[in-house]
Amino acid sequence: MRTGWRENLTIPNVLTVLRLIAIPFMAAIILQTRGRTWVGFWIFIAIWLTDLLDGWIARRFNQITQLGKVLDPLVDKIFHLTTAVTLFMSERLPLWVLLLLLIKDALLIAGGAVLWKKDIAVQAEMPGKLATVFFAAAFAAIFLIETDNQALIHLIFVPAALFAVISFLGYLRGFLRIYPTLKNEESELDT
Repeated sequence: MRTGWRENLTIPNVLTVLRLIAIPFMAAIILQTRGRTWVGFWIFIAIWLTDLLDGWIARRFNQITQLGKVLDPLVDKIFHLTTAVTLFMSERLPLWVLLLLLIKDALLIAGGAVLWKKDIAVQAEMPGKLATVFFAAAFAAIFLIETDNQALIHLIFVPAALFAVISFLGYLRGFLRIYPTLKNEESELDT
């Protein structure tokens, strides 16, 4: 069931939109400074903490909306992908991390779009939440680590990558369980 804009005008959704607006500013600073700035680091941290805050407010004050269930993870993906792309362009992020995020998120967004059209919102499971936390922590560390320490840079992304793969496999299993039902519904509507 879709709701009107007034039902979706909640503090968590407003914070999510503010996060979305802040992402280009963070990206510009990362690109201008090649990821070597405290300003970029603190904007990154502010965006990340705002993400934690909007989730807490939504749960604590019962402000969870269907829009928020879709918008929040979408903005998270935009945040992580933008951070990854700009840090890679600044030669501070390994290519494999960027490719992992691009492939995983492209597949999750495509699957989520199919489910959204059917009015099904998928919520993050624990491995996905842990992957998000580990990626955010690793990205934050990238601002603080010298780029000549490539072994450490690769190492800090291993836990995030592990949880990302586990999370993706869980979403894939769930999607494959739901998908035959969706196809049957479409077939019944066509007849």
